[in-house]
Amino acid sequence: MSKKPAKEMAVSDAPPDPEERRRKYNRAVRQANLVTILLSKIDFKVNRDVKRPAKGEGNSSVPSYGGKLVKFQYNDEAKAFIASVAWTVEIKVGRQTYAKCLAHYDVIYNGFSDVDEEIVELFAENVARPATYTYFRALFASLDWSSELRLPPLPVIKFHPKV
Repeated sequence: MSKKPAKEMAVSDAPPDPEERRRKYNRAVRQANLVTILLSKIDFKVNRDVKRPAKGEGNSSVPSYGGKLVKFQYNDEAKAFIASVAWTVEIKVGRQTYAKCLAHYDVIYNGFSDVDEEIVELFAENVARPATYTYFRALFASLDWSSELRLPPLPVIKFHPKV
């Protein structure tokens, strides 16, 4: 029986050292400089044909909301990134959509030096996405008031960084 030689693992195939990754991430956090947060797209619709239950008749409306990083671009020369974050909230009554809001925010940070793109993208997910939620929450509150939906405010979200 011949033994096959063990496959040598290249340095780049080695699992990342969690402590080194955390150090790089923390360095990016210290270097980061928020340039701007801009509302770039909004889509808001209310379907008044959908009958909402009256108070006391139970609440069959089901709100759902969420946000995600939909675009990320890092410019190594400028030491900056632009990220696009999309937030949505949808209120359904039964199977019908009563109201829906989609908003995109563009976030720009600069000031990075000697930081891997992977770490900068992780920073965008952990910092840029949560930074935009307060803007979306305020925007939706204003739209709710203007359209007389009379919905409760969107909840405060606790973001847990992934490092």
